[in-house]
Amino acid sequence: MPVAERHAIMLDRLAAALGAPARRPLGIADCYWAHEPYSRGCVSTAATGTWTTYGVGMRAACGRLHLAGAEAATRFLSQMDGAVRAGQAAAAAALAAL
Repeated sequence: MPVAERHAIMLDRLAAALGAPARRPLGIADCYWAHEPYSRGCVSTAATGTWTTYGVGMRAACGRLHLAGAEAATRFLSQMDGAVRAGQAAAAAALAAL
């Protein structure tokens, strides 16, 4: 998808969620991860079996520190959706611990 089209869709969705002022960002940082030489897209670096063996430990709080990320997701591992879900779960756990 061309950059201008991606930006237009993104601004439409932000405006729908946050209101019309979201259509006027100070700037946009656009990165197509599949073209990055060291990431080659959104692919997990975890070896087969890592998540099923260590997944619970990857999400466990360490004292008051709650960790979240795409590799700590219970669904959509290594995907943006998984990262958001893991962040929401960590935030809920941190709030519950207060």
